[in-house]
Amino acid sequence: MSEHTTRTLPPDGRSAAYARRMIEGALDEAGLVEFVDEALLLVTELVTNAVVHAGTDVDVDIETANGRLRVEVSDQSPGALPAVNRSPVETREGGRGLFLPEA
Repeated sequence: MSEHTTRTLPPDGRSAAYARRMIEGALDEAGLVEFVDEALLLVTELVTNAVVHAGTDVDVDIETANGRLRVEVSDQSPGALPAVNRSPVETREGGRGLFLPEA
């Protein structure tokens, strides 16, 4: 069975928390709770990155089907796609937003 949810979130600090609740609900409903930790980390990083760097609305699209989870996060920034930092500096607090999903 396939489930699909899409929401547009505002560019503010509450959006990552709302996206986490969306992920938790989708995984719980699909019986995919074993993926919750990784999914929460990744959606938090992606939504926070979009809010901080694009400053636009953020679209979160979640689909569960056949024991799989697909999450797409996009912003409305007209700029080019950011480069992925291949090796984040361990002593920096930031700089991992796109490295984690790539990994």
